[in-house]
Amino acid sequence: MSENGRILVHPLIVVKGIEYIHSGLGRCLQNRFMDKISLNTYLTFEELVDGVAKCLDEIGFFSSKMEEIEELVKEAKDVMPEENISIETFKRDVARAIIEYGEDPEKAYRNTAAEWDDAIAEAEWDEIEEEDDWWDEDDEEFDEE
Repeated sequence: MSENGRILVHPLIVVKGIEYIHSGLGRCLQNRFMDKISLNTYLTFEELVDGVAKCLDEIGFFSSKMEEIEELVKEAKDVMPEENISIETFKRDVARAIIEYGEDPEKAYRNTAAEWDDAIAEAEWDEIEEEDDWWDEDDEEFDEE
């Protein structure tokens, strides 16, 4: 189902799917979306992502990983200052992976962290290449003289 170009999903479908993967997360989502489920109301994908991210926090999934997440976010902000990067962005990316790929939370966390590491490495590499291009330009000017 869609509305104004946005895809709408019935929360019960997602809740039951996630409950199969992780019962604690599924119960939290069922409680969070109880009114939407009982009213047979559809949600946008982003509303579902927000709900999953909040439930992951509520069940304490991220609590033991906060130091690693904070370090990853700091590194990402250092090399990609123009991007909207935050701890909440990372949590939403984990939630999105759970919904999109049907991954259990731990696997979604590991895969998301690896994707962020790759993006950081790519941004660092791009930065190095820009510096190398600067030197190449100087060499060309020197050759012309």
